[in-house]
Amino acid sequence: MANDEIKTLTALLNFVNDNPDKVVLEPREYANVLTYAFSDKFYPLDPIIFPEMRLHVVRLTSAEIKANKDLLDYFYSRTSERKPVGFKTVWITTSHITKSGLALFELSFE
Repeated sequence: MANDEIKTLTALLNFVNDNPDKVVLEPREYANVLTYAFSDKFYPLDPIIFPEMRLHVVRLTSAEIKANKDLLDYFYSRTSERKPVGFKTVWITTSHITKSGLALFELSFE
């Protein structure tokens, strides 16, 4: 993944973590997934990372997971999955839902 893209995604992880008053955790339907939504006015949406009415999916590399391990561990602890070995793979899905004025941010742990 491009260095700029991982910096943007890391900043987004921190934004979601640091702004619980602006970010809504959607109801959990899957044990290994966290889905967040927030107003598209709260965060500068890069059109590559947040394409309009399309999904953008990124699989973090092992190095990117290691570099953000504490933050990813925190998010994983918020899932209902309780694997003792944790996770090895992280997928980040984003989208700009223009019809609703929302940004979608989803973390999937495998």
